[in-house]
Amino acid sequence: THDGCRTWSLVFTNPDADGFWDALQFDGTRFGVILGDPVQGSFTMFVTYDGGGQWTRQMNPCLRTMEPKQGAFAASNQSLAIVPLQDANSAPGTGTNHQIWFATSGGWLYSVELAPLELISATRGISAANDCTHVRALPLGSKDSAGIFALAFRDSTDGVAVGGDYAQPQNGTNTAAFTMDGAHWHVALHPPAGYRSTVGWNPTDESWIAAGSSGSDISRDNGNSWQPLDQGSWNAISLPFIVGPDGRIARLISWGQLHVLNQAPIAAVSASVKE
Repeated sequence: THDGCRTWSLVFTNPDADGFWDALQFDGTRFGVILGDPVQGSFTMFVTYDGGGQWTRQMNPCLRTMEPKQGAFAASNQSLAIVPLQDANSAPGTGTNHQIWFATSGGWLYSVELAPLELISATRGISAANDCTHVRALPLGSKDSAGIFALAFRDSTDGVAVGGDYAQPQNGTNTAAFTMDGAHWHVALHPPAGYRSTVGWNPTDESWIAAGSSGSDISRDNGNSWQPLDQGSWNAISLPFIVGPDGRIARLISWGQLHVLNQAPIAAVSASVKE
């Protein structure tokens, strides 16, 4: 689309008969990535350097699955993250290399490094094998319903991954991990209270917010400890907004913003609104 979503043109379809795409992300410029479930033992990845007009399959050994029957989750379009985001005004090929992170079942995180080139026909999308990382950030076993569902970075080094078992939404064991160097991941000391399918960085008060079908949580120490925020049922975050089943949409606002919106002292806000 080039007119704010009023009209659309089809530019690319999945070439794999048994393929399934999980996520689509752009870096703020014309560089974008599609992540798909494994085909013939490797995750599928397509890259565009022209805003989505042309897509090139990445033939990379880093994409080989670490476990049989492995897959990614499409619950919130957050199984894929591009680090770092680029300045939208930067010329093609002038940015730093992109680190492409994606999350899978079993609690695995994969990382592939790609150069921000305008054209990649010379290498045909093939990266060196030593440019990849495979780490089991959350010990979640091999159940089809368990894994990392969402990951996000607030800069090139600090990131959070959340997940769990969607078949056991109240189980808070191994539901979050974090990194402070962009490479090594640690299981949260005090994880979210249940399965979480989405996570986002809130720069207003420098906190992380994670949410899922059994509620939401907040972390103010880069993802190591989480406290309950609400008990709503949610699917995806794009702060300050969050969406859930049956068309539910909510907006995160601070108490200061609430005071301005109501034009009344915070003490005058009803208990039901505060809740």
